[in-house]
Amino acid sequence: AQACRQAEAEAKHCASSAPLRPAEWKHSAEKTILASRQAVAAERELHRILQKLNTSVDLQEQHMGTVLSALQDMEEKRALCFKDAAMKIAVFDTSWLRNVQYDLDSAVQALEESDGAKDLQEFMQENRTQASFPSRQTMRPHWE
Repeated sequence: AQACRQAEAEAKHCASSAPLRPAEWKHSAEKTILASRQAVAAERELHRILQKLNTSVDLQEQHMGTVLSALQDMEEKRALCFKDAAMKIAVFDTSWLRNVQYDLDSAVQALEESDGAKDLQEFMQENRTQASFPSRQTMRPHWE
C-alpha cells in the first residue's frame, strides 16, 4: 500500500514538473517508474499470499469436514454404546429382581408348607434307637 502511495505521489510530482528541465523531468520519471515497479511487485506478492491463504483455507475446510464427520460418527457410536449398556443393565436388573422374587416366593411357600412340631416328631421316630436305655449301676468294691 505504501509503494502504491509513493508511486502515485511520484507520478503527480512528475506531472507537475513537466515544465521543468528535461534532466529533472527524467529524474522524476525514473523515480516514478521505480515506485510503479515496486507497487506492481507488492501487488504480485499480495496475490501470491492471498492464493496461499485461499489454498490453506480450502485445505482446512476439507480436513475440518473430514475431522468433524469422524467426530460426529464417534459421538453417535458412543451414544449407541451408552444406550446399549443402559438397556443391558436394565435387563440384568430386571432378571435379578425376578430371580430374587422367585426365591422369596419359594421360601415363603416352603415355610408355609412346613410344620416344625410334625417335622420334629418324624425326626425322633426315624432316629429312635431300638436299644434299651442303660440301666442303673451301683458301686461295688474292687475286690468283687
